[in-house]
Amino acid sequence: MNSAWESFNLQAEQSLLGALMILGGNTATADRVFSTLKSTDFYRSDHREYFSGAQRLHQRKQPTDLLTLLEEVGQNHFNYLGTIAKETPSAANIHGYAQIIKEKALERNTMSKLQEAIAVITDNGDTSEKLETILSLMNTIDVNSANANNEPIAIRDMAADWLNLLEERINNPNMAGMTTGIPALDALLGARGINITDLIVLGSRPKVGKTQFAIRWASHVGLVLKKPVVIFSMEMAKEQVLERYISQDARLDTDSFYRPLPESDYAKLGNSLSGFTNADMYIDDRTNLSLSKLRYSCRKLVAKHGRLGLIVVDYLTLMPPEKADRTDLGYGLITKGLKNMAKDLKSPVLLVAQLNRSVDARSDKRPRKSDFRETGQIEQDADRIILLYREQTYNYDSPLGGLTEVILDANRHGPIGTSYLDMVSGWLIDIEQAEIISRQQRSGAETTAKEGVKCFRGKH
Repeated sequence: MNSAWESFNLQAEQSLLGALMILGGNTATADRVFSTLKSTDFYRSDHREYFSGAQRLHQRKQPTDLLTLLEEVGQNHFNYLGTIAKETPSAANIHGYAQIIKEKALERNTMSKLQEAIAVITDNGDTSEKLETILSLMNTIDVNSANANNEPIAIRDMAADWLNLLEERINNPNMAGMTTGIPALDALLGARGINITDLIVLGSRPKVGKTQFAIRWASHVGLVLKKPVVIFSMEMAKEQVLERYISQDARLDTDSFYRPLPESDYAKLGNSLSGFTNADMYIDDRTNLSLSKLRYSCRKLVAKHGRLGLIVVDYLTLMPPEKADRTDLGYGLITKGLKNMAKDLKSPVLLVAQLNRSVDARSDKRPRKSDFRETGQIEQDADRIILLYREQTYNYDSPLGGLTEVILDANRHGPIGTSYLDMVSGWLIDIEQAEIISRQQRSGAETTAKEGVKCFRGKH
């Protein structure tokens, strides 16, 4: 019986090597095996050597049989390799052998990481740092690597399932992409909406309303769509985040929470709190939160609730960068990690990020997706990039008032363009098209607005 700490199946390893010798040539089956397995997946060192030898022959497009493999690894292996070749009657189950070998390799790797984790936790040092190291170790385990059937799928094999999915979408509107609760932006995003695996990056200069925008979106997902939401706030304390939630939902100025409230405002406050206390909405205000800790917290919530409706990370450069040669590369690893997390958990991530000061030096201070501070990886990893701009931030007396441009500057799944919100008493509200045009005319700004349309479409 195998040791609990030495998970392996020697018969599967022998049978796979024997099957490779039976296959002999450069077949599609052999191609698949060599793309699935690595020599390090084998437990025995001599099996690793044999598999590496067969792989070299395959790469050189030479036949793989007992004689050629002995030439590659040495004649001193004749007895053992000969026995393997003789006792393997068929190559029919070679993919089953590969699956077993891959699973056992994953088990050994997991055991090794657990042993490292035990050594870390029993060592001297700060507990939080030890836990961080353990989380990092666990996140290096590739649970998908045990699936030896990961390969391209023929369209003919997908067609029936896709037709079923299409019918489900038509009959169940909830199957379509999620809405943001911001009608003008939802009109721009179209029927696709927000996909469950999307990484959306939200950026602006300070004081434009990034956090409030994220809170309005999260409120819609939690209160209206009734889906679990978590916001990781590394800038504001959890009490301040809650106040922002209530302020946006109840239309109460946050300053009013620091003085006696009239009865009418108490009623608004009570109604709003009732909604939040009945929703699955979470706030994590830990500072200096690493990617591995964030990912661990999200996995726990997914285990509790299933898929999350939205994960908000506020904001990127308050997280410690991952280890890399340069800071920008370290933050790039975070954005890539968040995108992978969205795909793995099937839960969209809204990442808030600060824009660099070069925006303020331009005559046209509207942000661009190239203005993100500390990382150029965002453009590659984000499915959508949303930028906020309000002229009032630079010119307090602007006739545009709190008119806030919501610029969809990158969209992997559709058009780009600009929609609008109004900043009033610290919260973001919808604004009528006629009012947008009126303010722009008063300020002399040009607009391409069309009557009745609440969004401004750009080129795809």
